[in-house]
Amino acid sequence: MVAVQLYPSSTTQPFQKLDAILAMNAFVPGTRVFFWTAEGQVVYATVTSVSQSSGTCMLHLRTDDGRDLSLPAAGVSHVQ
Repeated sequence: MVAVQLYPSSTTQPFQKLDAILAMNAFVPGTRVFFWTAEGQVVYATVTSVSQSSGTCMLHLRTDDGRDLSLPAAGVSHVQ
């Protein structure tokens, strides 16, 4: 995901929710994503739902091996 600054950095406080909304629109349920583990392995998953917590867009995922977990949207990438 590419971060685009839509406003001057000095006025970011009012726009934190805008960032979360834009991220939520980028990861609709059913979207295929991947992320790297701390051990350097790639994990593939499907977005099951999206929520917002304290201005952070959280993705609820089901991995290909059947685990359910939640990660910030900033920590995953779209499968090409």
